[in-house]
Amino acid sequence: VPAIEKFVELNRCFLSENADGFYFDDKTKPDLPPTSKDFPKLRLEVELEKYMSLIDSELLDFDDKITTDGGLVYTIVKNKTNKRFTVGFRGTAGLKDIIT
Repeated sequence: VPAIEKFVELNRCFLSENADGFYFDDKTKPDLPPTSKDFPKLRLEVELEKYMSLIDSELLDFDDKITTDGGLVYTIVKNKTNKRFTVGFRGTAGLKDIIT
């Protein structure tokens, strides 16, 4: 749980929200470092805090290194409450991701 919250906090400047939800936006605040505290908490973070307080889960692994040379960005979460594993992948970010 703390790892997911930390990930979102550290990447807050790359995330934007609208009525449909949130999305990755690397052009949001290019002059500020990703760890900048100048960004308000996202609605996603508030909802995540509520949700995580209701379930017993554990972040097993994640790789969030963004690369232009291709590569896989993923996370694996073990949900003990619902007895399941969730694997999430980032979509493609260019041609090299398609052939990775």
